[in-house]
Amino acid sequence: MPGSRTLRAHLVRVILALSLLTRGARGAPPEAPVVARAREMGIAGSLAWRRLVHYRAGMWGGTSGVDGKEFFLSRDGKNDPEAELEATLNAFLLPVPAGKEDTHALCRFPARRRFLDEQLHFEGAMHAPTCPALSRFMTALDPESVAIVYSANYLNNPASAFGHTFLRIRKRRSAETSEHIEERDSGIDFVATVDTKNPLLYAFKGMTGLFQGRFQISTFEAKVREYGNLEARDLWEYGLALTVAEVELLALHLWELTATHIDYYYLTRNCSYEILETIEAAVPRVDLVSHLKFVVLPKDTVRALFTVPGLVRAMEYRPSLRSQFRAQVSHLGAVEKDTVEALTLRPETPLPPRLSLVESVTTLDTAVFVLDARFARQLELKHDPTLLAARARLVARRELLSASLPPPPPRPAPRDKAPDRGPAGMRFTLGSGATTQYGTGFATFGYRLTLHDLADPPDGEPELSQLQFLDTRLRYDLGRRALTLDRLTFAEVVALNPLTRYEHAVSWRAEAFGMRLHDRACPDCFAHGLDFALGGTIASENEHLAFFAMAESYVAFSGSLDGIDGSIVRVGVGPYVGMRGRLPNETVAVVTGSWSYLPGEHLRSTYDVRANLRRPLGTNVAVGIEAAMQPTSREAQFDSYLYF
Repeated sequence: MPGSRTLRAHLVRVILALSLLTRGARGAPPEAPVVARAREMGIAGSLAWRRLVHYRAGMWGGTSGVDGKEFFLSRDGKNDPEAELEATLNAFLLPVPAGKEDTHALCRFPARRRFLDEQLHFEGAMHAPTCPALSRFMTALDPESVAIVYSANYLNNPASAFGHTFLRIRKRRSAETSEHIEERDSGIDFVATVDTKNPLLYAFKGMTGLFQGRFQISTFEAKVREYGNLEARDLWEYGLALTVAEVELLALHLWELTATHIDYYYLTRNCSYEILETIEAAVPRVDLVSHLKFVVLPKDTVRALFTVPGLVRAMEYRPSLRSQFRAQVSHLGAVEKDTVEALTLRPETPLPPRLSLVESVTTLDTAVFVLDARFARQLELKHDPTLLAARARLVARRELLSASLPPPPPRPAPRDKAPDRGPAGMRFTLGSGATTQYGTGFATFGYRLTLHDLADPPDGEPELSQLQFLDTRLRYDLGRRALTLDRLTFAEVVALNPLTRYEHAVSWRAEAFGMRLHDRACPDCFAHGLDFALGGTIASENEHLAFFAMAESYVAFSGSLDGIDGSIVRVGVGPYVGMRGRLPNETVAVVTGSWSYLPGEHLRSTYDVRANLRRPLGTNVAVGIEAAMQPTSREAQFDSYLYF
C-alpha cells in the first residue's frame, strides 16, 4: 500500500542517517542496514541479480562474462556476485560530488539501481543525482520497443560469413506521426574491435578471444545502409513482446555495457551470444542462452527466440537492394529488360515509344535499382562523379514522367528463406555403401561442426552458397576390417554468383581439405592441401537450377603420394564444373567434376566426379545418395543426416 511504502522509506531514511553519523569512529565502518537487508533477502543469489552482472555458474566455479574492470565495483566482483552486490550498495550510499554526478555509481549503473530499489526501496532515503550523461543517452534512445535483426550471411567478408545479429531500439511515436521513422531508431551491435588485417592473425585472435568486443550504437538507417545496401544482405527483423519496464531496463543496462568490454570469441562469445545474454539481463523471465550450443551462430539467436512462447510478436522482412532489383526485373518484359540494361550504360537512352507510362516509370526505377545495387559502395563514398551524374539523370527523367505514380509494391517475404526455418548447422551422418576398389562394403560416420553445403535442405539458406567447417568422415571397411579417415575438411567456402546482364560477379571456391585419393600415383592415400577455383555461374531466375565452370588449382601433400619428381607434393590445375538443381519436395541434386593436369609427375592427369542427391524428411532430418568416381575407384553409398 502507498502509506506503508512511505512509512518504510521514512524508516530507512532515518536508519541510513544514523548509520552515516556513526561512520569513521574506530576501525571499519559499520555495515549499512540496506546491505544487511539485501543479504537477508538473498538478492545476490537471485537470477535477476546474477544476470545483471552476467554471472554464470560453471563446472569449476562461476564467473561474469564481462571482462572490463570498470564493470565491477568490488575487487572480487567478477567471480563473486555477493561481493559485487555489497560493493554496489555501498557505492550507491556514497555522497554525490557536485559537478561529477556522472562518475557516481548511481549514474554508472542505472539498471542495477532500478532493480535494487525495487527490492530494497532505498532511494527515498537519499538525494538521487541527475546523471546528465545518462539522461542524454536515454533521451537519444527514447525506447518504446525492441527487435532482434538478423543480417544474412555475406561470403565476401570473413567476419560476416555466418551472418550477424543486432538490436533495433524503436523510439516512441511522436504526437505528430503514427508511424516509426527509422532514421530516429537506434541500431546496437556487439562487434569485435579489430586491430589487424592479416587473415591468419585475425583468425587466431578471433578464435582465442584476443579482440575486445564492445556494444556500439548508431542509427538503424545506417545499419540498413551498411548491410542491406552496401553488402547486399537481406534483413529479418523479429519484434519482441517486452513490457515498457523491460524495454527501459534493457536500455539502462546497455548504458552500463557501452562503458566496458567483453572478450570476443568468434565461435562462442560473439554477437549472437551477447545479444541474447543482454536481453536475459533485462528480462529474467526468459531463458535463451541455455538453448545455445557450444558453437553459437547468428541463426541460433533467432531459433532461441522461438523457444519462449509468445516472445516474438512480429516478423518483418527487409530485402537488400540486390533482392529488390531482382524482384523488379523478374516482372519486366523483354523490351523493358533490354532498355534497363541500356540505361545503366547510357542514362540518355530513349525509352521505346511502345512502353506505357507505367512501364516507362518502372523501367527507369529498375535502372536506378540496378545502379544502386551494383555500385552501392561507390555511390556511398561519392568518389565517382560520372556514376553519381548517371544516377541523378535517371532519377530526374523518372520524376519528369510522373511524380504521382506510387513506388512498386514491396516484395513479399520469401518465407522459406527466413533464418528460423532452416535446419541447424551441426550435422551427424550415418551411412553405408560399397566400393569397386576392394569389392567390399563399408560403413561411414560423419560429423560437421557447421554450417551448410549446397546439397543440404535449402530452407533458411541462400540457394547458391556453401560454408562448411570441420566436415569429417570416418569409414569402416567391412571386408578388410579397417577403420580409416576418409575426409577431414577444415574449411570450404563456395560462392556461386549468377552472371546476368546486370550482375557480373565472379564465382569462387576455396577449400582447406583432407581427402582420400584413388589413382595410380596414390592408390588409397589420405592427402591434405589447399584448393582454389575461380569462374562463372549461370542460373535460372529463382536460382533453383545453376551451372558453373571454374578454373581450379590445388596443392596436396601425402606421405604415400608419388608426386612431383617422386616427392610427397602434388600440384593440379584444370577445369572444375558442376550443376545444382532444386527438385520437387525440397530434394537437391549436386553434380561436380574436375580434371587435373599434374605437372612434374609420372601420372600426367587425374579426375574426380561426384554426385549427391538429398531429400529432407523434416526440419533437421534428411536422407541421401552419394556417388564418387576416381581413376581406380567407383563407390556409392546411402546416408542419413541429423542436424542439431
